[in-house]
Amino acid sequence: MRQVLPPVTGVLMPALSRIANEPERFRRVFLQTIAQVSMVSLPPVIFLIATSDWVIRVLLGPKWDECAAIFAWLGLNALTQPINSVTGTTWTARGRSDDMLRWGVIHNLMIITAIIAGLPWGPLGVAASYAITGLTLRVPFFYWSVCRNSFFTVPDLVRATGPHYLISAVLYAGIWLLRHELGSIKPVYGLAITGTFAGVLWRSEE
Repeated sequence: MRQVLPPVTGVLMPALSRIANEPERFRRVFLQTIAQVSMVSLPPVIFLIATSDWVIRVLLGPKWDECAAIFAWLGLNALTQPINSVTGTTWTARGRSDDMLRWGVIHNLMIITAIIAGLPWGPLGVAASYAITGLTLRVPFFYWSVCRNSFFTVPDLVRATGPHYLISAVLYAGIWLLRHELGSIKPVYGLAITGTFAGVLWRSEE
């Protein structure tokens, strides 16, 4: 995603800046963009979450199996990060640097608090605390902040990205059922089979 998002935000920000005084056009371009970003970014993240144990085993070996749960927790947080990055460009495009600064301070304080809260349970506790507070506190508060005095609303964001989250939920359920049917299988073969299934479902969404 680090290779995909910079070009998207790099093009989107100046484009939105040029139409910052055209509310309806601004709203339409932005919502179309986050819909496309969610369609591209969500399925791969869901796939990595659903197969985290296999991914860790294939890439790092059996000694790192305990990291699979941490990887999965962090993956939950990654479900919103691409959309958040694109959404944040609207602050820059409309010259709302004061709002961006306030959010940055609040966001960092939330992250520090989440990390401290998870420390008693070790690395897994930190990852879980980071993910849970991200989905239940940081993301909702971020969307409220960015939609305040903006040309779009939180329901607009939900309508633009909701169908792709629903497809991703179906993908996760499908992979879970497929893994149940496959039973004990070598991770590399499991990834190949579930990856093919995910790819077919992903293409059907386009």
